[in-house]
Amino acid sequence: MTIAGGRPPWTFQLCSGCGRAVPLAMHELTCPPFDTRTRVAVACICDHCDLVLYLLGLFTSWDTAISAHQRELDARTLRYFNAASDDDS
Repeated sequence: MTIAGGRPPWTFQLCSGCGRAVPLAMHELTCPPFDTRTRVAVACICDHCDLVLYLLGLFTSWDTAISAHQRELDARTLRYFNAASDDDS
């Protein structure tokens, strides 16, 4: 089962404001004119409502953010398929 865009359902959170499926994504928070330090949020943020639905964390390097994002998706995948196999038994 996939949602529009070909992503599996466990990569999304439903927005409580508008009901849209919001993906877990990386958001750059760096503001170069004022502060050049790298800041990356791994979160589900609704572009329509501007609601933060889920925050995995704030990171100071892209490598760390990418790694955390992938670990979370892997964990969600396991939970999804474990729940599906429990339903079958």
